[in-house]
Amino acid sequence: MKKIFVAIVVGLIAISSYSQDNSSLYLMKDNPLSLEVNPANPIYKKFYIGIPVLSNFNFSAQNAFKYNDLVEESLEGLILKPGQLYESLKDNNPNAINLNLDILNFGFRVNKTINRYGFRNKTKYVIYYLKELTGLTVNGNGAYSQATLEINNLDVSANSYMELSVGIQDIINEKLIVGIRPKFLLGIANVGTNEFRASIMTPDDYSHIRIEEEFVLRTSFLYDMFDTKTFTGAFSNLGIAFDLGATYKIDEKFSVGLSVLDLGYIKWKSNNYDIVSNGEYVFEGVELDGVDVDFNNVVDSIASALNVETINSEPYTARTYTKIMAQGNYDMSDKHRFSATVRLDCIEGKVYPLYSVAYIGNLVHWFEVVANTYYYRGLFKIGAAVNFDICETVKIYASLDNLIGTLSVKNTKYLGGSLGVALTF
Repeated sequence: MKKIFVAIVVGLIAISSYSQDNSSLYLMKDNPLSLEVNPANPIYKKFYIGIPVLSNFNFSAQNAFKYNDLVEESLEGLILKPGQLYESLKDNNPNAINLNLDILNFGFRVNKTINRYGFRNKTKYVIYYLKELTGLTVNGNGAYSQATLEINNLDVSANSYMELSVGIQDIINEKLIVGIRPKFLLGIANVGTNEFRASIMTPDDYSHIRIEEEFVLRTSFLYDMFDTKTFTGAFSNLGIAFDLGATYKIDEKFSVGLSVLDLGYIKWKSNNYDIVSNGEYVFEGVELDGVDVDFNNVVDSIASALNVETINSEPYTARTYTKIMAQGNYDMSDKHRFSATVRLDCIEGKVYPLYSVAYIGNLVHWFEVVANTYYYRGLFKIGAAVNFDICETVKIYASLDNLIGTLSVKNTKYLGGSLGVALTF
């Protein structure tokens, strides 16, 4: 059993990454990076290439609580405040880590058509857990002696894959631009809860805890979780996806854009296992014999009683995390633009909206700045980005998705940013 749990933990840590695309960089005008959120965004460069590996690195992390919700600093040292942590949580709480890494990214214009090519890694890990699951640890089981604690919404989702894309943008007329970007996907790892139900009961005399549960955790890795020397090959998990987009210029000041991103799926066929459990366990505590406690035996006995087993499973299909975006722009002048965005993220059958308002300024020809505010998953954030053009060819850009949180890391639930270098001609 230890192998199973270790493999799951290591797997989740290893794939804790993905591209959230909240970056302010994508709002810049005539910047090849804006093609990431709409393959039809206007680009007037004849040729561009991102510096390999450095062309676009994007990272973000979100937690359900702040550091200062758990830890208090004093002259005597650090003081843990688990009760304060419990009170800070909502009914359902997210924990997510995301990463996007461009390995290769370039494009060129032929008359009115832009051809774009890219190769990158996209990864995402997110878990949603119930507040009362934390409360069981903080408050003890005595707080739940008069009622059964039902846990039905613990969701785990992790996805990692390589993406090879070929994009085409065409200028239909002076007002309308359309774009499409087919993507060939190579799956690395996938983990997800197909089903989860648990009941935790405590009798009036507090003598024990009775746990009843039923869950199915679906997994697929390029490496076998029981034998890491077994590698099934890079082309075992194949998929396809599309980015679609259009922009329309209403007049000299107003323009709108609409895009659908990552519309596709991956067929997972390598080292497929289901971690399945359907059983119950009565926990009466751990008898301490000095300081020697064999917790491995405790874990193994619980797993055995709960009937946890790993079984080979059939190949399955998992959708990519699709995003639908609508954007409106108002150009006050050549140097000043205002933009508003609404985006819907579709993840494992759930929809998460994002709302954003931004200012984009081309203050001088070699410098561009973006300031945006957005609301996403219960958090309001202020982002900022800058772009420097060196000799009108070398673009160096950077962004922070949560400017205030970066200035006070201990008081934030979210951190994110981007960094990249590209050549444009």
